[in-house]
Amino acid sequence: MRRRLSSLLVFTAVFADAAVAESLLADFESFKRDHGRIYATVDEERSRLAIFERNLFEARKLNALNNGVEAFGVNAFADMTPEEFRSTMMMPAVAKRKPQPASQSRRRTSNSDSNSKSPIPQTATSGNKTLSSWCPQFCTPIKQQGKCGSAGWAYSAVEALESQWHHGGNKMVELSAEQCLDCAVSNYTSSSSSSSSSSSENTCSSPGRAVDCWSYSSHPTITRGAIQAVESYPDRSAVSGQTSACMAAEVGVVAAKAWQDVSGEAMMANALSFGPLVASVNAESWQLYTGGHTYDRNNTSAASAAGEGVVTCNPIAASACPSAPLNHVVSVVGYWLGKGGDVEEWVARNHWGEKWGCKGMAYLTAGEDTCGVEDDVFD
Repeated sequence: MRRRLSSLLVFTAVFADAAVAESLLADFESFKRDHGRIYATVDEERSRLAIFERNLFEARKLNALNNGVEAFGVNAFADMTPEEFRSTMMMPAVAKRKPQPASQSRRRTSNSDSNSKSPIPQTATSGNKTLSSWCPQFCTPIKQQGKCGSAGWAYSAVEALESQWHHGGNKMVELSAEQCLDCAVSNYTSSSSSSSSSSSENTCSSPGRAVDCWSYSSHPTITRGAIQAVESYPDRSAVSGQTSACMAAEVGVVAAKAWQDVSGEAMMANALSFGPLVASVNAESWQLYTGGHTYDRNNTSAASAAGEGVVTCNPIAASACPSAPLNHVVSVVGYWLGKGGDVEEWVARNHWGEKWGCKGMAYLTAGEDTCGVEDDVFD
């Protein structure tokens, strides 16, 4: 190991003085320990170190664009090139949808009567801001889509159903995103094409929207459409990176009943009173999002009152995250309200594990269409 580190140090010294190189190597070693990285050869490790160094520089650039607020840094993707990240964790871009007329229908589960507006649980305060979020009270644990890069739409679809199901007075159940991936046929318009997909199956590189899963679950001609629990239809694509033939059982747990387009800040804020939303986003800068990890011991939430403190994170601003292309799908589960009662930040639930971002969440500045989060939204 000492010989390998010396070799890497010589490599870094070509483009940095010794002190900077030592600091870089220390950061890289910490990264490898934290994320279990073991590289097969010295050449591969040198290559990953060079990528890691470029990503540190990119994180500093993003923080500068983020109005000088630290929100980007080292996470599990810090040794990946942007191309690797896009191909592994994101779907091909989809076109922004044209705004649809508002209706009175709301997404609800066929097995639940929860269709009423109710206050979002208030979970924390920090300074003059108040956090209201459906998580953790009405959410299952943060999921991990793993190697199936396009799967965000399926995970978001079942997360919304899980919360609605539990909010309707039922026992919390974790639903199968794999069933949506294997069985629902995507009906989308690619940003590079004007025609809808005619594919008869999804893959881990196919774009999609949550409505594909919801439509499948409630289609009158599909007798096995209701979404099953993950125990009976387990995730496989997260490990294999491939979807499989549909193996849905005769009886599922939950089916969607109604949904609508709620794109736009005002409609989103209102719709969140009925449950979590599903939004397409531009996630390219999310490769290095950490939230800054501010530990707020002055938080006046219940956790703080118990002496535990809570973790709050810095948001992503629109200046660091353009509204296009839309290449990932997340759940919007809440918002931070300012002193005047205006929505200041959206809380987005991701599916890249709890170590990513702010314990699996991202905070996005509201009112600026940050990352396109307000452009393609359904409840």
